[in-house]
Amino acid sequence: MKGFVLSFSEDLIKFTAARSAKYPPEETAVILPTRRAALYLREELKKSNRLLPAVFSWDDFLYRIYLLNFPPASIPSRPQLLWTLYKTSGGWDSFSKFIPWGERILGAFEEMDIFLLGKGELRNIEELGKFEEGIARRIWENISTHKESFERELSGKGFITRGMYYKKLALADSIVVPWKVVIISGLSFISKAESEIIETIEAEKEIIFQREGDWEGLSELERLIDKKEFVGGKKSPKIHIYSSSSVHGEAVKAGEILKKVEEVALILPDNASLFPVLQFSLHGVEKEFNISMGYPLEKTPLFRLIEIIGELHQSFTDGSFSFFPYLKLVSHPYVKNLQIYTNKDAIRKLASILKNKLRGVFRLTLDNVRELVPELNEDVEKFHEIFINSLMDVKTPGQLAGKLRVIIEQIKDFSPASNNRIFKLSYYAILQSIEEIEKAEFSNFQFPGDELFMIFSQFFKPQRLPFTGTPLAPIQVLGLLETRSLNFKRVIMFDVNEGVLPSIDTVDPVFPQWMRRAFGLPSYKRKEELFKYNFLRLVKGAEEAHLLYVKAGDKRKSRFIEELIWEREKEEGQIDALKETTIEIPMLFRRRKQLEVKKDSRVVEQIKYFIFSPSSIDEYLRCPMKFYLNHILNLKEPDKEEFRRGSVIHMALEKYLRMAVGEGEEIKAEKLNYKDFEALLEKLWWENFRFSGKNSLVLKIAKLKTEELLKKIGKEGGILLGVEMEVAGEFSLGNRRVSIKGKLDRVDYRDDGYLIIDYKTGAGDVPVKNLDSTNLGDRKAIARGIKSFQLPLYIYMFVNSNKTFIPDNPPGYHNTKAKLSFIMEKNDKDISLEDEIKREIIFNSLRKVLEEIISPEVPFVSDPAKPDYCRFCPFKAICGIQ
Repeated sequence: MKGFVLSFSEDLIKFTAARSAKYPPEETAVILPTRRAALYLREELKKSNRLLPAVFSWDDFLYRIYLLNFPPASIPSRPQLLWTLYKTSGGWDSFSKFIPWGERILGAFEEMDIFLLGKGELRNIEELGKFEEGIARRIWENISTHKESFERELSGKGFITRGMYYKKLALADSIVVPWKVVIISGLSFISKAESEIIETIEAEKEIIFQREGDWEGLSELERLIDKKEFVGGKKSPKIHIYSSSSVHGEAVKAGEILKKVEEVALILPDNASLFPVLQFSLHGVEKEFNISMGYPLEKTPLFRLIEIIGELHQSFTDGSFSFFPYLKLVSHPYVKNLQIYTNKDAIRKLASILKNKLRGVFRLTLDNVRELVPELNEDVEKFHEIFINSLMDVKTPGQLAGKLRVIIEQIKDFSPASNNRIFKLSYYAILQSIEEIEKAEFSNFQFPGDELFMIFSQFFKPQRLPFTGTPLAPIQVLGLLETRSLNFKRVIMFDVNEGVLPSIDTVDPVFPQWMRRAFGLPSYKRKEELFKYNFLRLVKGAEEAHLLYVKAGDKRKSRFIEELIWEREKEEGQIDALKETTIEIPMLFRRRKQLEVKKDSRVVEQIKYFIFSPSSIDEYLRCPMKFYLNHILNLKEPDKEEFRRGSVIHMALEKYLRMAVGEGEEIKAEKLNYKDFEALLEKLWWENFRFSGKNSLVLKIAKLKTEELLKKIGKEGGILLGVEMEVAGEFSLGNRRVSIKGKLDRVDYRDDGYLIIDYKTGAGDVPVKNLDSTNLGDRKAIARGIKSFQLPLYIYMFVNSNKTFIPDNPPGYHNTKAKLSFIMEKNDKDISLEDEIKREIIFNSLRKVLEEIISPEVPFVSDPAKPDYCRFCPFKAICGIQ
C-alpha cells in the first residue's frame, strides 16, 4: 500500500481532492473519518466540474461494504437496542434504572468487537470481574453468555450493531469492494478490526494519513504501509494566548477578533460556552455564520417542562399531589404563555396566587386549585386537561409518547416559543425520540407510572440538538471533535483549560482501566492522546490561532497550551516566546455601593403571611438581599447535582431507618444490615443521577461514610422516635407572632433525654459556646456569634410541640439536645439550651433578626456577613457585589 504523511500545515481535504482527481471517479471511493469531513470534501471536489467519486465517512463505508457482502441487517434505534440488552441481561430491578448502565455495557460490547476479543478472552474477563464490587461485578459475572444472547436476539430480528459489523468484516476471508481504488484519508488511530479490514479489502489501495512527529496512534496503520511519501514542511502558526476571569470575557474578546478577520472557526470544547458566544461574540456580526455542534437537550426549556410534568405525576397519591412541581408547571414560560386561554393571563395569575397565598403548603388537590381561582376555572380546566388529566391513565410508553406528542404540538401551534430556534430544535429532537419509543418493542408493555417518566427522561437526556448548516459560511462554530480532518486559516478556541482539554473521565465503573490494560483495550491515556492530536492538528494547521482560557479559582490553562509554550521557547531559545494577554472587561455590573430594595406595601403584605424556616432565617442572617431574591421574588437557586446528592442520602437514611428499625422502636445493631441500606442507596442514587464516573466515585465515598454512620447509630442505641419529623411553632415579637416550620431528620430518645439529629453532607454551624450578649448588637455580629439558628429553633419547636413521646419524661430544655451529624466527616457539633442565659441570648438575637425582616422601615440590602458568601452565591450577577 502507498502512504502519504502530511504535515499539519497541509490541508488534508484539498490534498485528498487532488489525489482522487488522478483516478476515474466511477472507480474511486474516498473515505474520511467523519461525515462532516466527507461533506467538506464533496464541496471541494465540486470546484473541479467533473464527476465526483464515491465519498463516505468511515462508518458509512464499512456499513455499505457489510451490506454488499452479507445478508442485509439494519441498525436498531437506541431504545430498541437497550430494551434487547435489558431482556437478555436479566437481574435488573427496572428498565429505567438499567438504561444508564446499559449505555455503558453497549459501549463495552462495541470495544470488545472492534478489538476482536474472542470467547476465551471474555471468559477471562468474567474471572477478573469477580474482583469487582456491586453492579460492576453483576455485569461481568456472565458477560460472555449475555453478549451471545444479546447478539442472537438482535440477529433474529434482522438487527446489527456497529461493533458487530466491524467484527464480521474483520473476520471475513475476503471482502468484495465495487471500487478499484480506495483512498482512506485522515485516520489517526485504528483498532484491530479496522486493521484487519484494510488488509482484507481486495482492491488497489492508497492510504493517505497525516501526522506530526512520532504519533504512536498510527503504529497499526504504519505496519500496513509499504511506501511512504512525506508531504509539506513544518510551519509555525501565529499563536495568541488570552486568559479571562470568565467565559463571558472569552466571548467578548472573540467578538473583537471576529470584527477584524474574515474566515474563522470558533472551536468550543465545552458546549456550555455556546450561548455566551451567541450573545457576546456573534451578536451584531454581519457575516454569515454556521453552528455545527450539538447542544444538550436536557438544558432546554422543553425538556425541563417534560421533567416537571413527570415530577408532578409521580407525586400523585390519594387524590393529591406535591405543591412544588405544580407551581413549577404553572410558572413555566411555555405553559403560562400558551395562547389557548380565554383570559390570556389566567395561568400567570394562578402562579402568582399560589406563590403568595399558599406558602407552607406541601400538597394540593385539583379542587383546592379550583377554589383559589373560581373566576378562572374555565382556563384552569383547559390547563389541567392538557398537562394533567390527559396523562392520568397512561400505562405504556406508547400511550405516554402519544400524550407527550400532543402537548409539545400544542406548544408549537399555540405559543410564541415556536419562533425560537432552540424550541424548534428541541421539539424535533424530542419528537424523534418519541417516534423511536413508539416503534420499540417495549412500547406496549405496562410499567408503573413513576417508571414510565423515568424511562422517557433517560432516553431524552443524552440527546444533543443538531445545529446544522452550510460548510461554506465564513464563520464556523464547531465542537473540537467536529474539526477532525479539517483545516482552518484562523482558529479561535475557547476554554483551553485543564479538565476541558483534555476532558477525560478516568473512572469507568464498568470497564476499569486495569482490565482494559490486561486485554489491550484503549485506556484513558489513549483518549488523552487523541485529544492532544486533534488539538495540535487544528492549531498547527492554522495560520493564526487564538487560544482563550478561564483563569479563576482553581481553573488553569491546559497542559496542551503549556506544551505549545515550551515548544516555541525551545525553537526561539528564549523565555516568554509566547506571551499571554489578560482580557480586561469593564465590570459594568459591579456596584460600588450596596444594592438596596425598600419594602413596599406588597412586600410588607407578603412577609406578613410568610412562614419562616430555620434555613430562610439563616439566609437573611448571612445576606438580606439573598433572602429577598430567593423568598420574596422566588428566584430559585439552580438545581445542582452536588446539592441533590445530600438529599438522596437523606432520603435513603429516612426510608431505611423507618423500614429497618421502625418509629417508636429500639435501635439495635443487629437490625441494621448495611448491605440492605447499600442496595437502597444505590437504587435511589441512579434513579436521581445520570451515570458518570464522578457520580460513581461520589457514590462509593457515600457508601463508605454511611456504613460508618450506621455502625455508629447501632452502637449508640436508643429509641427511634421519628424520621423526617415535621415540627412547627410560633415565635413572639411583642404583639405579633410569626410562624416557623421545619423538618427534623431524626429524633432519638436516649438515657439522658431527647436528641434531635440533623444530617449534613456539607458544612454546618452551631452557636459559639461562650456567647456574650454585649457582642451581638447587629445582624453581622449575630451572624458571627450565633452563626446559625437552625439547631436552636429545632429544639424550640420540638420542646413546644405539645407532643409527649415518653409519658414520664416529656421534652423540655433540660433534657433535649440537638446535633449536626456530618456524614462526610467524623466530628459532630451539638448544642443544648439547658442554660437559661444562653437560651435567652439566642432567642433575643432571633427576635432582633425577625423584627428586622418584618419591619417596613428596614430595606433589603446586599450586605453579606462574610465576603466569602458572595463567592458561591447564585445571585451575584444580579446583586453586583462580587
